[in-house]
Amino acid sequence: MAAPVEHPEEHLPERHKRWFWERLVRVTAVFFVLWTVIAVWWHIPAPHAWRNVLLFGNMPLPWYLAAFISIWAGVLMIFVYHWVMSRVEGELLARAVQDWDQLPEDVKLSLRLAGATPSGAQH
Repeated sequence: MAAPVEHPEEHLPERHKRWFWERLVRVTAVFFVLWTVIAVWWHIPAPHAWRNVLLFGNMPLPWYLAAFISIWAGVLMIFVYHWVMSRVEGELLARAVQDWDQLPEDVKLSLRLAGATPSGAQH
C-alpha cells in the first residue's frame, strides 16, 4: 500500500491554514444558505396569479421557478463562488509570500512553481 501523499500546503504555518479555513467555511456557508433559499423557497412566495400561468404541458410557472430557473441561478452561483474563492486563495498566497523566510522549502518550491516569489528572494 502506498504512503499517503503530502501536499506542500499542509506545511504552511497554522495561522495561514486557520485564516484560509475560516474564510472557506464562511463563504461556503453563505453560498449554501443562498442556494437553499433559491432552490427551496424561491418559488413559494410567487404571486398567486403565476399559479394560473401554465406552460409546456400544463405545468404552472412556479414549478419552472423551482425546477429550472433555480438551477440556472445555482450554476451562476458556482461561477461567483469560484471567483470569490480565487480571490481568497490569492490573498492566502500573498500572505504566504510575506512570510517567505518562515516557510518550509517544499512550500517555497510550490510557490515558485505557481509563479509566486517575494521580490528579492533567492531562487
